[in-house]
Amino acid sequence: MRAQDEDQVVASISLKTGFPVEVAKECYLAALLELSADARVHIYLSLFAAKRAVALLRQASFEWKSQSSPDPETRRVASRAAPAAAPDDSVTPPPRRRPHAARASQAFMGFS
Repeated sequence: MRAQDEDQVVASISLKTGFPVEVAKECYLAALLELSADARVHIYLSLFAAKRAVALLRQASFEWKSQSSPDPETRRVASRAAPAAAPDDSVTPPPRRRPHAARASQAFMGFS
């Protein structure tokens, strides 16, 4: 990969995550090194490394914000990510019918 292309990828990672270019480059190069160790095909390696770097930096950013921010807005946003309450077990939906299933089985039996 050319240095100019690599710089564009790193700049894109930096813009997507909000991290400085130096941090984005370090994360991208670490992901590239890790992925290239076992790669058989290298054509999409930079794409996968960039995706991994973005995911890692976003995860790190989210963990940092949720642990260190006393801001109530951040806590409120994090609480929205909690799983919803389980539905009431006493109410079960009716089974779904597939009207085309009967016709499909007849077609396989030789009926038209």
